[in-house]
Amino acid sequence: MEQSRSLVTTRQARRRRHTIDAIVLPRCFVDSPLFREWSGDSQKLYFWLRARIGRADPLAPETYRQLLADNYLATFASAELLMEQAVDCSRNTLTKLIRELAERRVAQVPATRPGYVFILGERQPRQTRWLSESITCDVYYLDQLVASSGTSEPTDRQGLAVRGQESTEEGHGDHVPGPPTPAP
Repeated sequence: MEQSRSLVTTRQARRRRHTIDAIVLPRCFVDSPLFREWSGDSQKLYFWLRARIGRADPLAPETYRQLLADNYLATFASAELLMEQAVDCSRNTLTKLIRELAERRVAQVPATRPGYVFILGERQPRQTRWLSESITCDVYYLDQLVASSGTSEPTDRQGLAVRGQESTEEGHGDHVPGPPTPAP
């Protein structure tokens, strides 16, 4: 009896090792028009890049290291690495997928050699509303596009949603909202 129990436990442990952790996409992203319109391979490339934000790479150009120092959420990859690990496609198709990331405004792709630098967002210092302590927030361009796609709220100059703020004639608000004022 004891031997069969340990055999079952061993089999269960083996099965658990081969399972994949679920990745849950936010409902607002799945419900947005962007999700339905954006090609699957381009989304796969984007999420692969997002998982590699800030990784050190000896082949990366100095501009990549400078972007990281300037608080951009950036990553670097060669075309070969992208085709081998992110999306199985030709170099021509890879170029189209990268162009789609830029056209959808989920990534900036500045011209660099060798390889590609992808800027997916920015790291921004903020003050907490409670205790006014300094924190750093990672703001991805995709997250902001999704957040603003389901709302008609104006945005500030950095693309952050501004609640209760009148928009200027350019369609942008002037400030980031502070903590709510207590009711009298």
